[in-house]
Amino acid sequence: MCEGENDLPSSDEFPGNLGLARKLMANGYDVYMLGNPNGVKSADFIATTKGRILYLEGKTMNGKGSLDELLMKASSQSERVVIDIVGTSDTRYIVKEIKNAFENFRSLREVIIFKGNRMIVTDRQQALEKLFERKFRKLWTATK
Repeated sequence: MCEGENDLPSSDEFPGNLGLARKLMANGYDVYMLGNPNGVKSADFIATTKGRILYLEGKTMNGKGSLDELLMKASSQSERVVIDIVGTSDTRYIVKEIKNAFENFRSLREVIIFKGNRMIVTDRQQALEKLFERKFRKLWTATK
């Protein structure tokens, strides 16, 4: 529960976070949105699934060229990041930036990507595998 005005999510990030929360819920997560206590930046969600409790920072990517910046900002707020990708289908770019994020941000443990309502979850071990791009492309282009 938010106690003061400063504890609420900012008005510019709330619509995107609400959309991400809905997508997480559609994929079996129970989601609790978090505010920023005393204006301190923190993760956007606590989510639970299959007995796991996750602290998640959410971002929305509109178009090519910003994924690296979003991953950098998000990884400074949480070790788990959820990103809704809108406006690009360039899997080579997406894979490159996910790999770079795991190589450069040691605290990052998991990246959850949404393409529409489809969720792709990647951890450090998967991202640094030799065949990661091929596996990711297969998941990204799946028709389901």
